[in-house]
Amino acid sequence: MFSALSQALETALAPEVPKIVDFRHQWAHFLRFYAENKPLSHKSQPVERTYLVFHLNQMLKLLIQEQREVELHSMGPCMEYMINHQVLDILSSLAQADTPPGLRPYIINLFVFLLTKIKQTILPYVNVYYPMRRLLMLSSIVKASPTENQEMLFITSLVTKIKAQPECLTLFAHESLPGEYSRTSSRRSSAASSVMDLSHIEELALAQQAAFDQFQSRHLLVSALLNFLDSADYLVSIKAMDTLLVVCALPDDISALNAVQGTEMLPTLVGRLIRLFEAIPLDLDIGMIEEVRVNWAEAHHFHAQSSSVPDFPGKTELVAFYSWLDFCDSLIKGALDDIADALASEIRSEFLEKIVEAHFMDAREPLEIVQTVAKVTQCWSHIQSRGLAGEFCIWLFGDNTEPELKGVVTHPFKHHVLQLCHHDSQEVVLETLSLYDVVLERPCDPILKSLVLANLQLRGYYNGSLAEASISSWSDEEDEREKLRPGSGLELSPRSRKASPMAGGSRTMAPTNIARVINAWLYMVPDELRSSDLAKDSGYEQYVKNAQTQVASTFKSCEGFNWPSEATFPERSDTLSSDSRPEADPSRQFYEGEFLATLFDMLENLLEQDYEVNLSVTALLAKLAQLPHPHLHEYLLNPTIPIVQGTRTLHTLMQSLLTTIRNETKTIEQLQRKVYVCRKTLLGSESDRIALNLTRRETKVIDGLIILEEFSKEIAAITLVKYHQAC
Repeated sequence: MFSALSQALETALAPEVPKIVDFRHQWAHFLRFYAENKPLSHKSQPVERTYLVFHLNQMLKLLIQEQREVELHSMGPCMEYMINHQVLDILSSLAQADTPPGLRPYIINLFVFLLTKIKQTILPYVNVYYPMRRLLMLSSIVKASPTENQEMLFITSLVTKIKAQPECLTLFAHESLPGEYSRTSSRRSSAASSVMDLSHIEELALAQQAAFDQFQSRHLLVSALLNFLDSADYLVSIKAMDTLLVVCALPDDISALNAVQGTEMLPTLVGRLIRLFEAIPLDLDIGMIEEVRVNWAEAHHFHAQSSSVPDFPGKTELVAFYSWLDFCDSLIKGALDDIADALASEIRSEFLEKIVEAHFMDAREPLEIVQTVAKVTQCWSHIQSRGLAGEFCIWLFGDNTEPELKGVVTHPFKHHVLQLCHHDSQEVVLETLSLYDVVLERPCDPILKSLVLANLQLRGYYNGSLAEASISSWSDEEDEREKLRPGSGLELSPRSRKASPMAGGSRTMAPTNIARVINAWLYMVPDELRSSDLAKDSGYEQYVKNAQTQVASTFKSCEGFNWPSEATFPERSDTLSSDSRPEADPSRQFYEGEFLATLFDMLENLLEQDYEVNLSVTALLAKLAQLPHPHLHEYLLNPTIPIVQGTRTLHTLMQSLLTTIRNETKTIEQLQRKVYVCRKTLLGSESDRIALNLTRRETKVIDGLIILEEFSKEIAAITLVKYHQAC
């Protein structure tokens, strides 16, 4: 009873102090430290020896209590006082000066509290976002700050708030130069401290002015985040990268343009990419390059003991480079168009053309060439964004969609890389073929147009003058298509011509004489030379099974390419005569394009090349055969169409090779025994190949025969599966 009476008396005699009174009291005591002490003495003692942190914490407690009591759309007196009396302005100046030493993180924490805990919309107030801009400037200028974690927390909190209030983005990403605001902060004084001499705070602000006057940025959020990308603290660096992705995706075109033109974003990102690329050691084990497939957010796992990739010299440099490339690619994939296009273009011009291309051109030793090609191959494997893939395509293959002319080089670098397929070093040849194999593994419409489709689009390989004779020998479907050729008045409608072959109904891929087409491949090798008959296992069923998976995947990858469904001649004006067709001009010999010409040249040279090279060439041709483009399908897979005289096709090349092989096998003794043993050896079985005393030439001929036999079955399987896919 006495305790309750005592408490009632205390309450009556000492009523609770209003929060606003207490708040002003705490702020006045905070400022008194600077009014009563000279600037030199501010630096002589750490913040822990003062009561400044205590006063700040008390102010925070009062704000928290007030938040619990006020409604969502109303503002309490403490918050009003903080905004109207430039409290944040003065605090941001003190954070810049970090006076006394150690005060900055406590001030930053107060700003974080305002961004994360305050329910009211306060960001648009000038006395709120000006001080925050000043903190962003501080984060943009100071390197390796001891308060990196707090600064990063402030930036991420601010970005989270801006995502919820997108209209506030322009407050931190507009044309104004931020330096003009820092000089005004010390001239503003609060009403609560009007009787105090705050000239000492102004002196502190002016001492920091020189650095801020030299700083210019039209997007403070981007500038601040760029400063943390190479932080020694891995977690800070990752957080900065993640937040930069968010900022670059915020829907504001003007801010995106300011990020590109008004910050150092492009030079910073691309410059680091160049430095990391050039840091990769030259004595790197080539086989380990393709083992590194890294995601930027999980790159640290590659350095862990449990990593699936073992340690090797150069691993750290490879992981650093490819993880940064993956980050740039992710940024391009998710950013607004202005940022994505600018960064992708900058990577091509400053990195691919000036650095990587120079490595290609300067490399003389096979090891240097192989390493450069391998690194470029892995670059493509890490590129997922359409923007960067397009720039990579322009760099490596050019952007010319017109048919190539034989002997005319339209893109010197594309020509240079293709010439590596004829290099004296087998390692260089294999690595270059592997580059194209990886590119074709993930079909890209611009790349395919540049490599193969541009020279097939006019259908110059097709001999229209023999069409009447070929109609009865090919199929009724081709007869119908021949009748609907341009100029007849019965052409296919544009809609049906552009229908996706993946949707079915392509007569080019599904002619009624499909059995004849498949048998032309399946029985290409004469009975007396077939090695599979000796082994009693043709393996054709397995090829069909593999083709079903591969063709379905390829068709899916090509969805949206807007390819025609039928192989037809291009539309032309009615005023043009039929004699204007390519096959009507003998001087205009069909040219398959440099890429296909290179593969065909290598296929013709099958009996002179190593087994591994031949496998790579046939693998590339098989990948091209899987593509659902009607002209490419017709040219590569249909040996029954009428061909312009002198035109090379896959079928005619293989027939020519088999003729050479048949002639050469006439002089080989124990041919069937040797073919049987060589087949078992090539397929991985144990065999006594050495005991047969095969000559080098015999080995080349028999290996070539087996490769052609297996390749013809693979092509037959692809043709069959595409037929069913297109029905």
